[in-house]
Amino acid sequence: VFLRLRDNRIPREPLLPQRTSELGDGSFLYPWSCFQYSVWIYFTQIGRTSVAFCGSVFARTLIFQHAQAGVMDSPIDYSEYERGQDCNYWELDPAIRRTVERRVGLDDEAERRLRSFGKTIGEKVSPNADVVAENPPELRTYDRNGERVNELEYHPKHTENEKLVYESGLIADLFEPPEERDEPVSHVEHFARFYLMSYASSTGLGCPAAMTGGAALLLEKFDDGSLREHYEALTARDYDEHVTAAMFLTEKQGGSDVGANDTVAEPTDEEGVYELTGEKWFCSNIDSEAAMVLARLPDAPDG
Repeated sequence: VFLRLRDNRIPREPLLPQRTSELGDGSFLYPWSCFQYSVWIYFTQIGRTSVAFCGSVFARTLIFQHAQAGVMDSPIDYSEYERGQDCNYWELDPAIRRTVERRVGLDDEAERRLRSFGKTIGEKVSPNADVVAENPPELRTYDRNGERVNELEYHPKHTENEKLVYESGLIADLFEPPEERDEPVSHVEHFARFYLMSYASSTGLGCPAAMTGGAALLLEKFDDGSLREHYEALTARDYDEHVTAAMFLTEKQGGSDVGANDTVAEPTDEEGVYELTGEKWFCSNIDSEAAMVLARLPDAPDG
């Protein structure tokens, strides 16, 4: 999804976003916004089967290229891991290991974190995801007295998967340093974890995590301090303190062209508070505890 903007060609090797736009060879990464940060992850979550298949084919193609180049001594027999469980996804994917090392380096601590995360995905998240696939979230519109409640009920295995990935630092490590570091991890390592999770994540796991990371990034860059409490909740490492985010972006007349949006944010008498008028027809992570809504100020230009 992140492409080199040179000769309009897709790179032959995976390219993950970096903290700087210069890649050192005359090409650049397009400076994606926090919205596009989330859209990238969302498109990896079209469906668990599709993601696992596409990711597998993509990775195997790259592994074959790397084997030809002498990077691998011998190919991996993936037929031994048909169910994608009881394995370590980090260890089984030389392509992502080489990409991380090539882009930002791979020290012992980064290797330990990614190896641990790959093991968590293969040994715990993947088996749980099979259970969740057979028991998807259910909408409970009314309570026993006929009152509208609009609550979503999740299988316990889904909650367990959330706890596993968030407490591993999936979001927190990008914004706050892990205990063995003085600074947060790189975007490359961050997205490498998403890549590994997308092999086996259950319904409603990857997309909400992406919405959460995107909202936290927005607050990190633009908040004046008034929303610090929300930022800390979005980036919390403790699952009991952590909240996820939603995004209301798309409108019927524009679809993916958010420049065509008509929703307007009108200032109210209360400073910093706006009244929104418009219609959104799609929301990612509908039952989140924080929401980011895209709207146009009254004097905003077209587009």
